[in-house]
Amino acid sequence: MVKNKKDRVFYAVAAAVALLLLCVILVVALTGRGEGGASSAAETGAESAPAESAAESVQESSGEETSEPAQSEASAETSSEPDESSAAAPKEKPLLINKDHCLPEDYDPGEMVDILARKDRHFQLAHADMKLQTEVYEALDRMCADAEAQGVTGYILTDSFRPREEQERLYSEMPAGIAAPPGYSEHETGLAFDISAYSKNGDFGETPQFEWLYAHCAEYGFILRYPQGKEDITGYSYEPWHYRYVGVEIAKEIMSAGMTLEEYCGEE
Repeated sequence: MVKNKKDRVFYAVAAAVALLLLCVILVVALTGRGEGGASSAAETGAESAPAESAAESVQESSGEETSEPAQSEASAETSSEPDESSAAAPKEKPLLINKDHCLPEDYDPGEMVDILARKDRHFQLAHADMKLQTEVYEALDRMCADAEAQGVTGYILTDSFRPREEQERLYSEMPAGIAAPPGYSEHETGLAFDISAYSKNGDFGETPQFEWLYAHCAEYGFILRYPQGKEDITGYSYEPWHYRYVGVEIAKEIMSAGMTLEEYCGEE
């Protein structure tokens, strides 16, 4: 009897322990499953985030592509309007001096070269007192040096810059129509000169020097100022010896078109 009672107590305790162990196992199992679900959810969230970011990037990229045509159209409209700042400035016309256009009262010829002092020049001088603007002298000497290199020599500078008092003296001494009145001569600018060369008949227009000069003067910025057949425009007879500096670009335009300075300046 007593033994049976002890057996029952033992079995009851064993059953209680077994039940407790079963509860612990169930709790552990359920807890582990919950963490696994959370971990999976976290992993799923981590994996879905790039997908969402990618979708947003596609959206943003798509939005930018959509806006580009509008910007291009705006740019096209803007570019179709004339841009005053980028428009080429009108070319400045050369100084025009003739019987109708006087030298400005405040005209300053600028830095002048005493040509006699330049011992290395490639032309001769008809007299000692000769001056030209620095840029003009350098272009003239370069032109004569190049002519010499091509076998054309013997150039003689016969006239250059004249101060106002010299022009007044010439005008008073020369027959009417030969010398320009003071203020109306290109020689007062320092931009013009007379040039010649020895010839048997004294006609510079018939010399090889003139032929070379006429063909190449524009390359150095010079024009034949009073060409043949243009007397009614220039107001002066044909002078194959008189040249004027206007710069290379303008000189090429004038000489290639057979124009006068008056025609180029729209004053013919």
